[in-house]
Amino acid sequence: MQWRLELRDDQFGLVIAPQDKRWGPDFLHFALRLSDDFDGSSNYQLISEFTRTGLTDQGAELKLRIGLGEVEEAFAEYYHPFGSSGRHALSTYARYRATDLDLALLQRGSLAQYRYSQWLGGLRWAWSPHPDWELASFLERGQERTRLDVGDPSELGNYRADMGSIGWQLRHDSIDSSAFPSRGQRLSLTRQHYLDALGTDDPAAVTRLQWDGAWARGKSRWLGGLRISSAHGGDNLLATYGFLGGLGNLSGYPEEAIFAPQTALARMVYYRRVAHADSLLTIPLYIGGSLEWGGFWATRDQVNIDGMQSAGSVFVGADTFLGPVFLGYGRAQGGHDSFYLTFGSLLRTLDGF
Repeated sequence: MQWRLELRDDQFGLVIAPQDKRWGPDFLHFALRLSDDFDGSSNYQLISEFTRTGLTDQGAELKLRIGLGEVEEAFAEYYHPFGSSGRHALSTYARYRATDLDLALLQRGSLAQYRYSQWLGGLRWAWSPHPDWELASFLERGQERTRLDVGDPSELGNYRADMGSIGWQLRHDSIDSSAFPSRGQRLSLTRQHYLDALGTDDPAAVTRLQWDGAWARGKSRWLGGLRISSAHGGDNLLATYGFLGGLGNLSGYPEEAIFAPQTALARMVYYRRVAHADSLLTIPLYIGGSLEWGGFWATRDQVNIDGMQSAGSVFVGADTFLGPVFLGYGRAQGGHDSFYLTFGSLLRTLDGF
């Protein structure tokens, strides 16, 4: 910001001229997410994201993201605010994602592994009545495919489906930190309809709800959470499925090992900072644990409390320059247990595949 004195009508005034930040308007971010259960199963995720800002006077942005590892991803979005207050925004985007899916948990039979891939393009309108709130509607068109990599081709084959959907979303976010939050809440409610009029081969609908709330007292912090994903119709449309598994996400199961049309999870996480600010250990260090209660089902008719199972974890976490890092152990009802080494936040997204 620059300023100068200026004489107008025999009076001096202060003229202030804002300037762009020296570290903008372009941004380049990198992230690494690593998970290992120390039992032969591990995965990693390397993400690179470039954002170009200030493309128009209204503040249009271009975002490009590439992900390598457990999930391969390519994403491009052009975001354009409009209106006198800039509370409205229109964005167009395209995305490709691919990952491996293990079908052993739901099929209860012979082990099968598929390679799942999804392509889609979309148009999204959003309105923000308040900086913490957003209401949006969107239209998407794409395709999903599965390719059998492990299993009996005579019993399990490949799959391809066209998708066209319309939906709306309500978001609220006042969380103060994505690493180890101490206050605020985060809410996301999405309803999406896959319609044959938009080219969907197998019409379906899905509702997704996620809530996270953080509280603190002294050095103690609590993080409560609720995640629900419920689909109906289109039993073969994998884009409507939800995920469970991983540290704090039905601990004891491997990362995202469970996927089903109906998933639910409630949890309470506690953590406490154990290193003082004036100690020799400059990296914030936390110890904590979680209690979880979740379940997964193939149809809505099968959803019942008896199908829920309890789980929990203990962990040590550190807030590093690479982001939060956790070393922990989790165990779920039925004897499922895993050790975890995870780079990444305990806060998760709820976007399905």
